Amino acid sequence: MIHAIWEWVQFNFWFGLLCLAAGMIVTLPLLFSKSLHKRFLRSNYDLETIGVIALVIALFVIGLYNHFGASGA
Repeated sequence: MIHAIWEWVQFNFWFGLLCLAAGMIVTLPLLFSKSLHKRFLRSNYDLETIGVIALVIALFVIGLYNHFGASGA
């Protein structure tokens, strides 16, 4: 039982860390690059929208990896 809980905690930690990294990879260039920052401010997109799109893509990639990569196919 403790082993199963520990595996669940490890998976959720790495999954959360991966989602955080995906969100940061997408949003940090918008915040630190002056030209991208100006272009982003002029656009109609919200930072939250871009973050949600990045997380959905990360979930999709993780799902594909779990389906194809982890099974050895």
